[in-house]
Parts: sequence; C-alpha cells; structure tokens
Amino acid sequence: MTAEQIRALLPLRSGEIANGMVIDKWLDELEKTYRNQGYVGYSADDEQEIETAVGDSNVISFKIKIDEGPQFKVGSINFHGRSDISEKNLRDTLVLQAGGLCSQEQLESSIENLNKLGLSINKDEDIRFSSDEEHRLVNIVIALDTTTSHGDLPKKHLFESSRRILY
Repeated sequence: MTAEQIRALLPLRSGEIANGMVIDKWLDELEKTYRNQGYVGYSADDEQEIETAVGDSNVISFKIKIDEGPQFKVGSINFHGRSDISEKNLRDTLVLQAGGLCSQEQLESSIENLNKLGLSINKDEDIRFSSDEEHRLVNIVIALDTTTSHGDLPKKHLFESSRRILY
C-alpha cells in the first residue's frame, strides 16, 4: 500500500482534533488489512509528538513506520486427529485454500465453518503453523479432536499483533 492509501484510511484529517480511540481503531484495521493480504509478518511502530502551538492549542504529529515483510501464500492445509466428517467435506468447508494468500479473516471464517459441522476447534489451541520462508508459504495443521495428542505439532501463532506504541 502506498502512503497515500494508508493515510486515506484514517478518518481524521490534518487540523482536526486528535482522537486516540480513532487512531487505535485505524491501526488495528490497518494491521487486519495487511494480514488479510498475506503479510503475516506485518509490524508497525507509531510515534506521537506533541508540539506547543500558539494559544491554548497543541499540535500532535503522528508518524507510523510499517514493516510489511514478505507476502505469504498457503502451502498446505492438513487435518490432524479423528473425525466422523470426511476429509472432502472438511476441505469443502474451508474458505482459506492452498495456493491462495494467507488471510487471517479467511482462516477465521474457515474455523467457524468447521465448527458449524459440529467440531469444536479453538483458533488459539487447535491451529498450528509452519512456514517455508524461502518459498513464502505457510503450512497449516488443524487439530480435529481433543483425544488425539497434539504434543507433536509445533505450536506457533501466526497472526499475533505485533504493534508497538512509542510515546
């Protein structure tokens, strides 16, 4: 995204009264936008500088430094454990597909769809990731049940927020 596209997403304009909640929501939405476009390593640092202005008003300068990292696609999606639901039906339910951009929103929709089939997949506990940095691929394993040991699956959260606020 260009600087102009990023700035256009912020509902505040130069000269308006600063609203920290609006800025925080914008930063969260910006992160979500990047993560849904395959930028799983996205991080942003923002800086706010208060300058004393003439009169009773202060001016706040706001800067953001974005490191989008490389763009990743889904290499594979595999299921671990037992289920009465056929693998074909499980795969047909997925919104996120191998070969497509790795998207947090599509992954969450896929988990919701799987749970509508009667599964109880917890996005924080039952999803495992491994990455192939060279080919920019993310491989996903979805644990289907609690009776199968998941200890042999690497636990790695892919979409943890990494935003740091500098004051």
